[in-house]
Amino acid sequence: MIKEILRQWDGIFVRIVRFCARRALYVILTAIVLSTGICHYVVNNAKINSDTSDMLSPALQFRQDYIDYKKAMPAFGPSLVIVVEAPNPDQAEDAARELAERLRKTKDIKGPIKYLAADPFFAKNGLLYLNPQDLEELANRLADAQPLLASLSADPSLRGLFNVLTLALNQMEKGGDAPPGLHRILDHLSVVAEARAKGGADELSWRRLISGKASDSKIAREFIRVGIELDFSSLGPAKQSMKIVRKVAEVAALTPEHGIRVRITGGNAMATEELGSVTTGAQKAGWISLVLVALMLFIGLGSSRLVLATLITLVTGLIWTAGFAIAAVGHLNLISVAFAVLFIGLGVDFGIHFVLRFREEISAGRVQAEALDQATKELGGALTLCAAAAAIGFFSFLPTNYVGLAELGLISGVGMFLALAANFTLLPALLTVMPFKVKLRQPLFRVVMPDFVIKRFGSVLAVGALIIGVASTFLIPQARFDFNPLHLKDPTTESVQTAMDLMADPKASPETISILVKEKATAVKLAESLPDLPEVSRVVWLKNFVPDQQKEKADMIQNIAFTMLSVFDTSNRKDPPGKADIKVATEEFQKRLLQVVENGSLDTVLSVSARRLADALLPFILNTSDSKLSVTVLQDSFLDRFEGRLLRLKQSLEASPFGENDIPVALHGRYVARDGRYRVEIYPRENVTNNEAMQRFVSTVREHIPSVTGVPVVLVESGRVVLEAIAQASLTALAFICLLLLVILRNIWDALLVLLPLMLAATWTVAASVIFNLPFNYANVIVVPLLLGLGAASGIHLVMRSRLGMDESALLQTSTPRAVVFSALTTIGSFGSLAVSNHRGTASMGELLMVAIGFTLMSTLVILPALMRWLDRRGLRQAR
Repeated sequence: MIKEILRQWDGIFVRIVRFCARRALYVILTAIVLSTGICHYVVNNAKINSDTSDMLSPALQFRQDYIDYKKAMPAFGPSLVIVVEAPNPDQAEDAARELAERLRKTKDIKGPIKYLAADPFFAKNGLLYLNPQDLEELANRLADAQPLLASLSADPSLRGLFNVLTLALNQMEKGGDAPPGLHRILDHLSVVAEARAKGGADELSWRRLISGKASDSKIAREFIRVGIELDFSSLGPAKQSMKIVRKVAEVAALTPEHGIRVRITGGNAMATEELGSVTTGAQKAGWISLVLVALMLFIGLGSSRLVLATLITLVTGLIWTAGFAIAAVGHLNLISVAFAVLFIGLGVDFGIHFVLRFREEISAGRVQAEALDQATKELGGALTLCAAAAAIGFFSFLPTNYVGLAELGLISGVGMFLALAANFTLLPALLTVMPFKVKLRQPLFRVVMPDFVIKRFGSVLAVGALIIGVASTFLIPQARFDFNPLHLKDPTTESVQTAMDLMADPKASPETISILVKEKATAVKLAESLPDLPEVSRVVWLKNFVPDQQKEKADMIQNIAFTMLSVFDTSNRKDPPGKADIKVATEEFQKRLLQVVENGSLDTVLSVSARRLADALLPFILNTSDSKLSVTVLQDSFLDRFEGRLLRLKQSLEASPFGENDIPVALHGRYVARDGRYRVEIYPRENVTNNEAMQRFVSTVREHIPSVTGVPVVLVESGRVVLEAIAQASLTALAFICLLLLVILRNIWDALLVLLPLMLAATWTVAASVIFNLPFNYANVIVVPLLLGLGAASGIHLVMRSRLGMDESALLQTSTPRAVVFSALTTIGSFGSLAVSNHRGTASMGELLMVAIGFTLMSTLVILPALMRWLDRRGLRQAR
């Protein structure tokens, strides 16, 4: 019965091809009109959904938890995180204030601009967050610095700075004690002067100078959160907002040339730049793929007319598939945008097999109409079976929770049948109107693999392949799945580089876990117990922003304010000096430094510091023409930030006790949900850019609190779901392909002939991913189930051709092995083009697919003929 159905199926294809050949011009014209209409539809309706959260089913519990969390916390709506970086905290703070203020005045930014460090509440009450010991230490340092600060407040110029330092040197020359921290002040001034003399943009940090604490980092960072509106239908949901931020920063001269770097990161920024990277990569890969396929076709088909006919058919099928994608799905996602490259690599296989078989029949002396009939009769069933096998590989993702890949599977699976339809309608019509002369040539496969190799070493090759396959299975448990999407993004983009820098510092890591609790007592208990876990560095909730011992601290701050009264008194401020006065003051101070060094008035440490500063000031004294070495430039680098820091200090000394209700809304909304629940935020101890560290962090916290959520939880759970989806899709594809082969081939040995090389190729591919450190990820996981569909197609062609009654030697002289070779080469070239993408996920897909198809070609053209010979010699196969 099956045999009769297949014959009737072949007959249907023959009648379709005859009809299209007889009415070739009408078919071509119809295809042109249809394709033009579809192109117009696609151009006007195509959308790209760049929201990566839509890649997985929203019905999953962890996704529902995260969605509910985001709804309860409107403060975490769509936003950009702006990171302002500078050599010192003074510059970073002033730059961030300037940028935040300018952004608030920008009408194109609709959302709130949150820069908490500049909030009046924290400017006033910031010192209350210090513990009493640190506050006492600050009081002592301010008392030590009071004479310097008071003198500079009265004369904020190099003249005033050098005068007070000269008084200190004079005091020491007379046998007095050195003012506390004098050598540190001289060293700070030297560092800035030396950098300026070399063309740098360094400035003196008065915050660091007064605090007396060296920073662990050479870069000071400030963070601004900018609320934005997203457009997921565009090629850049946050692109316009990012453009505005960069423009505002440029206008404000907040650029590297001025010592400031403004970088943009956050989930929305990364999604926008990722979409640009994926789209650019897909476009580049599409063109490279088309060129490589055309080149392979020209080499394999040996006729420009055959190549042209095949390419026209390929592009037409691609247009039809794009139309189906937009009509059925409505959009493309970050994974399904690769459907074009997949279609080019796979859809061309139908054309190659059909044209080469047609060419073989022409070479045998048949006229064109007979050649088309015979090629269709012999290939109709085989190509349909191949299309079905490939489609099964794609459709196997449909029942999984991996929606992103399921959409690609639906589009590409249907695309296989559209490619089949185009090759049995448009291609015969094109071949009819473009006749050609055949040039006979030796089949390529016989050059690559002579018959005697199969005859003499076939058994050895088969056994050797099986041994390697068995050995490869021991590597399968070592295969890795990289569940962190950050590792798939283009590492050259600003948002990814910034995120990686921040995540490397657990104190600044944006990857935290959160839980919402109703009772304050529960939050207190979690805040006390969770830091004891080895994977947790700290826990933050609203109570952390209401410091303890406020009354005691407020009294200490009032005492500090009293000692600093003269510093804030500007009633006797001197008129600013002119450039000549500044230069004279600099020259006199430099000479004084050299004098006290030479007369031995200073101890060793101070002597070294004084000599260094004297040398650092010399270029500015000797300068006569270079504006960058002007003494006014030096003055700005020393004192430009002084008055701003003095103002911040004055504000901070006005602190008074406060409670939870006094906390600014911008901060309160980050730790209290709209329904009143408290958010408890848990920070990792390790660098969670490392997958193992993130898994430890998530699993440890979830052991104690299963209902936590946050990006780390979503990532770890997403990885688990994707792995389950791959296992489900692979088993589904294998089961349906086995069933299909058994039903169509009606011989268990022939089914095994197709499956065994296929399983070997799959095993080798997984082993290669371990050996070459190509971990599976969200993008390239399609390889395994897809390999089952694609690998089956090559085996099907050889097995079904061999069932016409020829042995493996005769088979190797037909066009079928040649078609298999060039189908594989075009597929490798097409998929390999993905590897040029800057997007690491797309590139990894191309790399792994190249490896997989390469192994499939090897197993199909070497192992399969050897197995055929072994089975034929034992009479275990039958002709069709």
